[in-house]
Amino acid sequence: MKALALVLVMYFTVASIPAQQKTSKKRISYTTIEKSDQTKVHGILYQVEDTKVQLISSPLNLNLIKAESHDPDQYDYQDVYAYEIEQIKLKRKGKLARSTLIGLGVGFTTGFIIGLLEGDDPPDPPCQGWCFNLSFTPETAEGKGAFYGTGLGLLGAGIGAIVGSIKLKIPINGSTKQFKASQSHLKKYAYQR
Repeated sequence: MKALALVLVMYFTVASIPAQQKTSKKRISYTTIEKSDQTKVHGILYQVEDTKVQLISSPLNLNLIKAESHDPDQYDYQDVYAYEIEQIKLKRKGKLARSTLIGLGVGFTTGFIIGLLEGDDPPDPPCQGWCFNLSFTPETAEGKGAFYGTGLGLLGAGIGAIVGSIKLKIPINGSTKQFKASQSHLKKYAYQR
């Protein structure tokens, strides 16, 4: 049983390697830009240029751009220049759900393997007279795996949710030099690269 668990872990580890390769799929990043005049601009990061970023104010405009059936100049872009930006906060669409599911999967798998490796409990000795056996954990290895997997899966999902809710913060402080240094990193989050 331990060998089977080890083989399964190795299989899923190796099988997930091709899924980790980069895809050219365009992703949506919700962006909040804090400007020097203490105002905030919200939108979807569309494009990063040499001296400015372009935000799209609503997902509806992004759907029109995806269709590419209209003139791009008609959309509600908002240009924010580097000298105006104090800080940029980015959050990818679906990051919270993805992180939660990854945490759940890792936690459940870890707990299940621990339960399997712990093995079956030995049978209880025969009872003499009045006996009361109080046990909260299952006695079989599979039962322990499911029990531990559930607990660690919930813990992993909680940790994944916390990690997934963190926004990436990039300080610019009105400096075009700092903006240029962060430009390649910002382009990874832009819809149009």
